[in-house]
Amino acid sequence: ASERHGGPAEFMVGQVIPLKVIEVDRERNRLVLSERSATQEWRKAQKHRLLTELQPGDILSGRVNPSGRLPVSVPATPGAQPSSYLGSPLARASTVSNIDPSAAYPFGAGIGYSSFSWEPDGDAVTEISTRETATIGLTVTNTSDRAGCEVVQLYVHDPVASVVRPVQRLVGYTKLALEPGQTARIRVEVCAELASFTGRSGDRIVEPGELVFGFGRSSADIPITATVVVTGEPRVVGFDRVLHPEWHVG
Repeated sequence: ASERHGGPAEFMVGQVIPLKVIEVDRERNRLVLSERSATQEWRKAQKHRLLTELQPGDILSGRVNPSGRLPVSVPATPGAQPSSYLGSPLARASTVSNIDPSAAYPFGAGIGYSSFSWEPDGDAVTEISTRETATIGLTVTNTSDRAGCEVVQLYVHDPVASVVRPVQRLVGYTKLALEPGQTARIRVEVCAELASFTGRSGDRIVEPGELVFGFGRSSADIPITATVVVTGEPRVVGFDRVLHPEWHVG
């Protein structure tokens, strides 16, 4: 939101707002934008609100290839309250409600000037005990004509648990810098303890069952999944449990 002529102006995601350059700071490589409706008198009096400041000298010209990712979800409509990507199934679009809370820009989303292809690499299903580690993987190829960075995010989904779990939860990520045509092979060691949660007894536990690990470009774009079947009895884990996967890039 910004102020227009002294009053609040609210904008919806996806709405096109005409902007006008009002200041160019070459020393700081900065461009300041304002609503086009601001008059010259208001600009001179500096009573307008700036919508944003950009540093476009490198990014907008393409000199720098952006690779940042959103740490939050941005709602698509006013009726969709800001929510975490860690929602349970009922917190998503379903037949239970006529409200679609899907984000316009989901957690983990981001764009750049390069394009990448992903391919699965490894077994589709792996079986481990509640104490063991599985290895999953994929290959990432830069299919564009310029160097760039790709962020591979790893999510875990527990379809059936004794306590309601998020549809997916980020457990790790890695950032790859690839030249045009270059391919990277990624192997990730995932311990069953990554899926631990606080059970009904109040203890943090690892339960047997099926886990689905997904490689995603964002929390809403997970093109590759690998199923890990955990066997054995439920096990209590403590503060010394495994908190992060181990990434190996070759």
